[in-house]
Amino acid sequence: MDTIAERRRNAGRPTKAEATALDEAILVGARAAFFDKGVAEASMDEIAASIGVTKHTIYRRFPSKAALLDAVIEQQLRALGESIQAPTGGASRPLDDLKTVARRFFDYTISPDSGRLVSLIQRTEGQFSAEMKPKWKRWETMALGPLRERMVAAQVAGDLIPNDPDEATFVLVDMLDGAAKRLRLGNCPSSEVLGQPGCGFSGGLASSGLEI
Repeated sequence: MDTIAERRRNAGRPTKAEATALDEAILVGARAAFFDKGVAEASMDEIAASIGVTKHTIYRRFPSKAALLDAVIEQQLRALGESIQAPTGGASRPLDDLKTVARRFFDYTISPDSGRLVSLIQRTEGQFSAEMKPKWKRWETMALGPLRERMVAAQVAGDLIPNDPDEATFVLVDMLDGAAKRLRLGNCPSSEVLGQPGCGFSGGLASSGLEI
């Protein structure tokens, strides 16, 4: 089997591209282990074995399990940001942009990956509380940044009444989370939940102080 370790022994010092590929492989292996077993149960030896390297190779890049966990979470949040920041097709109003990005954010919240990521982040509170707590705000900013940017743009354009953009974003996220929970509980009948009265956010903007 042509493992990463064998390729490194045969080729000597890795190139920048090879080092990047190795980092990516480590993060993929760690993500799978953390999602499948949880942070506490997943060992560095197991992660290393799954991608064909030694745990010392991992520790040279990520000095602790907490550092590796942080990198995995950030990778997932970057992927989320990229997926919901995709071009919106030239929406005529910033509010339309906001609705499009919010819909993409909602679609992510009801995906299996979202549930696993939220569970993973929640587990850091018990296992790495002191080390990870300062990072939670950064993770929150990464996750909600695209929504906040569209919220500000909609306010500047006059599509929404000026309001504190952070508070407005939190209200919107709470509404999206509520819709996702109702969908999971079967209280809204389909994935078109955002367009249904009482389930989505379009009609609830005014009631939440985000008047159009």
